Parts: sequence; structure tokens; C-alpha cells
Amino acid sequence: IRMGGCAVIILLQLIVSNTYGMPAWHRIWVKATATLMEKVVEINLSKTESTPLLGNNESALGNITISRNNGKLYVQFNGEEKQELGATSATQLHLKGETMNFFFVKGADGKVTSAEARQIGRIFKMSKMK
Repeated sequence: IRMGGCAVIILLQLIVSNTYGMPAWHRIWVKATATLMEKVVEINLSKTESTPLLGNNESALGNITISRNNGKLYVQFNGEEKQELGATSATQLHLKGETMNFFFVKGADGKVTSAEARQIGRIFKMSKMK
């Protein structure tokens, strides 16, 4: 019985360690812990409010593109499929159904001076690509 239990634990550890970084794993985790999470109150950003947040950014995650289409905001990682974003303020966005948030700091002129993506205790600085 002890060997069987050890084998199950090792197998589960291998599965988790090999799938942890995958978006599907994060969706499962979000659904499993949804009742424990703080409720997010989304707001609609006007075109004027969201325009400074748009563009291509470089980070340790690679190329992060934030765009708008038909009034909705999207993020695209390294040219992959676009994913919908929600806004909680004029400077904070979140990836819907995931545990990733984007934070922007604007200067007095309204332009973004710094940005970062945060995901489960990890912070990725973002810098605008020219």
C-alpha cells in the first residue's frame, strides 16, 4: 500500500509540474478556487481612457500586445491567439478567466510611464516597443 501511495503522489507531482504553466491549468485552478477569490468589478473604459494602454510591449514573457476591437480590449502573447481583457480601473486590466493582471502608471500628460504584468506572485516589467 505504501508503494502504491508513493507512486500516486509522484505521478500527480509530475502532472502538475509539467502542466502548471499552461493556460488550461490556470483556467482549471481559477474555477476550482473561484469561491475563495475576491469578486472583480469590471468597468468600461472609453476610447480616450484605453488608448494610452494599447500597443506592443516587451517583457520576460516575450511580446505582449494590448489592442482594442469593437470596444473590447484584448491581449496577445507572442503573436498567439488574442484573449479578452477586462478593466477594473483606468490603469488596471485583467485577463478574463485567468489569474493575470496588468498594471499601468500614467504621467501627468496621460501617457504610460511604466507597466507590469502580474501572475500568481510573479511580476513581469513591460516596456513599450518602438
